[in-house]
Amino acid sequence: MYAAVLEHFALTEADRLGSGFESRIYALNQTHILRIPNPEPEVEARVRVRAAFTEGLPVLPFDVPRLREIKYVAGVLVTIEDRIGGKALVDILPELQGERRKVALTAYLETAEAMAALKTDGDYGDLLVPEPLRSAHWGAYLAQRLDGFAADEVLAGDVPGFDEKVARLKARLLALPDPEKCIVHGDIWPPNVMMDADLRVTALLDFSFTTRVGDTVMDLAGAVQFLRVGNSQGDADHDFLMGLIEARHGATLRDRIALYGVWFAFSFAYAHDEPVVYPWCVAMIRGF
Repeated sequence: MYAAVLEHFALTEADRLGSGFESRIYALNQTHILRIPNPEPEVEARVRVRAAFTEGLPVLPFDVPRLREIKYVAGVLVTIEDRIGGKALVDILPELQGERRKVALTAYLETAEAMAALKTDGDYGDLLVPEPLRSAHWGAYLAQRLDGFAADEVLAGDVPGFDEKVARLKARLLALPDPEKCIVHGDIWPPNVMMDADLRVTALLDFSFTTRVGDTVMDLAGAVQFLRVGNSQGDADHDFLMGLIEARHGATLRDRIALYGVWFAFSFAYAHDEPVVYPWCVAMIRGF
């Protein structure tokens, strides 16, 4: 499938920039990339919704992906997008120590903080899926999504006391007050944050099925909690950012950040064979 597409664009696997749960990305030239979404039901609808969404975003202090063309090549859906400068923080972080590491982590946190400017209205819930789940109440939306995540027999088998943990998390979610409505990216972690050589954020990538109307604290939670995924210094990085958050926003956010971290663990636990993310998800849920 991919071979015919790569041949059409005169590319090889050596041109691949990365791949993830949703797509493969190739360097098309110096200014654009080729993205090949994984073949799934309604993928074209999701791509078109995402393109319209990012095009309509207000100006942020960093770039976001912009789709320039959506088409089929050899029967395969592809998109042409702007190529964004910099390197992913996940590739930079292992090289950083001391003060430069703190500079990078601070800029990374500020990416999540910047999302708070994206105030919105309407019901809480999904933005970039073909059949969005919406609710008038934030906790009700999270709890309903949790019901879907918890219908995972593999995950349930890997977590002792699974049903009790789900019930306890659901009760706490339903007790949450309705926050001011903001656009939540929902997947701010080192692979999705691009930085230049001076450790300034150049872009935030991958607005996707995780993007929703909700509590901006959720992006702070993701940024902090996801630092522990595949990061040998994850605990220290987590503690550094929690110190910054408490200094800037107060200690009252700590419980909500921990709660959202467990919800994220349920939401990303669907890929049972994933060697890094899934074990993190299981450990988070077991520790709840």
